[in-house]
Amino acid sequence: MKLISGTLIQRGKGPILMEPVVCDLTFNRPGVPKVYVLDHDGRRTDKTVPAIDGRISLDGGVTKAVYYEIEY
Repeated sequence: MKLISGTLIQRGKGPILMEPVVCDLTFNRPGVPKVYVLDHDGRRTDKTVPAIDGRISLDGGVTKAVYYEIEY
């Protein structure tokens, strides 16, 4: 993809190179959240991420995902 001053000049081609992101989320509310790893179309996979003491650690390098669903 090519941008000049915020204007799209040329569309890019696949494959897309994505860098994994690592983040920690902390929730201060009662209950235990369930975290689902979603596929690239936003559908749940069979993978989940554990929540420990209201804290969730997401690592895109491990899950190979960019989308997650957090359910309380």
